[in-house]
Amino acid sequence: MSGRTVNGKFRKAVSVTDSLESADNIAVRYLWARERIKQLSDYGEFGESVKDEVTQLGLEYHLMTEYTSFVAVDSEKRNTGESITVKQPLLCPRCQQPGGRELLRSKI
Repeated sequence: MSGRTVNGKFRKAVSVTDSLESADNIAVRYLWARERIKQLSDYGEFGESVKDEVTQLGLEYHLMTEYTSFVAVDSEKRNTGESITVKQPLLCPRCQQPGGRELLRSKI
């Protein structure tokens, strides 16, 4: 790592080895994929290559994206032809930001 501080330039080498890999850290790969999708989407990049990368990440890491979604299949068959509307509560966009859920709780 390198950067600048008030005391001048900063440089530090960090050794990363496969020996630190653990099944307990499996969530890190999904967090990385979410962050990569967010970067691709938030920085206004457009084009087929961005769409393809976002789609691939969504499929590979089982994440919902702008180009992928989930389909729920129920094992119960309904042959009545009647459609049923289900209201699904969703968080507002502000509540999905860091600290947003605490903000929501403080207003309730």
